Amino acid sequence: KSVPEHPRVAPRDAQAHLQAFAERLDLKSLFELYDQLTDAVRLAATQVNPQMLMEDVLLMWTQLGRRARNG
Repeated sequence: KSVPEHPRVAPRDAQAHLQAFAERLDLKSLFELYDQLTDAVRLAATQVNPQMLMEDVLLMWTQLGRRARNG
């Protein structure tokens, strides 16, 4: 029995778009988002408002994407 090939994460036509997007990402901002996600996971186990926590993370993620698209 042969092992099927794993499907690509992104179709070939999206690959160039994703590569260009990745090249415009600011790594410092990306690591700041990572730090915020780490803090969010830690805070999720406390009495913090989960909706506000998620909104804060999503806002930073949106800003990161907007900066990457706009160069």
